[in-house]
Amino acid sequence: YTHTQFRDVYEDIPCIAWVNPDDIEALGIDPKQKITLHNDHGELIVDVVPTKQVPKGVIWCPRELIDENGNHQNSLSPGTPQTIGGGPMFNTIKVHITQ
Repeated sequence: YTHTQFRDVYEDIPCIAWVNPDDIEALGIDPKQKITLHNDHGELIVDVVPTKQVPKGVIWCPRELIDENGNHQNSLSPGTPQTIGGGPMFNTIKVHITQ
């Protein structure tokens, strides 16, 4: 697998989401269980990784992960290009978390 974003990746991309521990606590999430990231476009089932490396209100996932049901991370994207540069709005997708 060759990653298209600045470096090569030579193994499977983990199906994980980094979530701030304060958000995990506020949402009542059990970090030992999978979470669902979802919006009007789709859903993604991932393992949660509590970490202060992301700020509250932010979720980070490796690109381009595919969940256990075959859902691609891009399925959460509206497909509308950004105003500046016309690139994908992949880094600005709003999702909800449920367990």
